[in-house]
Amino acid sequence: MFVCNGFFVVHGEENRIINKVEECPDILDEMREKSFTIRHLEDVSSRLINYWENIGLLPDLRENNSRGWRKFSMSEIFFIAIVSNLRDMNLSAECIKRVKSSLFNIFYPYPRDFSVIEAAMLRILYAGENDGNLYLVVGANGQACPLTLDSIAFNRYVKKLPDMYVSLNLNSVFLRAFPDSNVKVCQEFEGKLSPSEIKVLNLIRSGQNADKINLTMRDGGKIDRIGIECAGQVSDFGEGLHNIIPRVKKAKIELDVADDKIQRIVIKKTKKVSQ
Repeated sequence: MFVCNGFFVVHGEENRIINKVEECPDILDEMREKSFTIRHLEDVSSRLINYWENIGLLPDLRENNSRGWRKFSMSEIFFIAIVSNLRDMNLSAECIKRVKSSLFNIFYPYPRDFSVIEAAMLRILYAGENDGNLYLVVGANGQACPLTLDSIAFNRYVKKLPDMYVSLNLNSVFLRAFPDSNVKVCQEFEGKLSPSEIKVLNLIRSGQNADKINLTMRDGGKIDRIGIECAGQVSDFGEGLHNIIPRVKKAKIELDVADDKIQRIVIKKTKKVSQ
């Protein structure tokens, strides 16, 4: 798991973003190029931009404090659109200031420093065919992080999700800010996963050495037990059977024998889960 602004990001999300930066090192320069003007923002006036700057919701967007038409980077346009939506949701100025700090934190320092909001843009722009939307989760104290629905569900399970929060569909915000981007917006509903279902998802994504995961169901479609099978040649376990047996607690060991020799070992662990 990768931690971002105090939230857990599901396994693999951060690697895809980092790999994209490594594959296309110029992509950050393109995203940071100040090539947009205030005319790109249909619902935000220059007067409103001035006001937001004065109360600290936005950084000073004029280069070298010069006068004249402002030029905006893609991430700045995206953030202004986010601020507009958060203001429509009646979030306070102090809360949005903390959102700004969260989104402009460094997401990952290698191979180049890039911020959380830039990572979110990369995730939105280069999402896979089956990827869902990205949501900005904002707690009452302004703690904020872009998360998928899977990550939101996992953070709720491990009690990292604030008791009260608002969420903003970042795919939708990005598409309104950049209508020519071909970003997809999915109709998603936050699934109410049971603790046992989340355990299974986390087990699959954790990379644990499991050849099979067996589920025992009970009435009502609920998971009663989770079984894990780990199989391999004797040499794969790196030790003799007499050393494996004392170490394996509450598990079944099956042996495949041929020519009076153990050819294969299967260790089966089953655990009852609570709902």
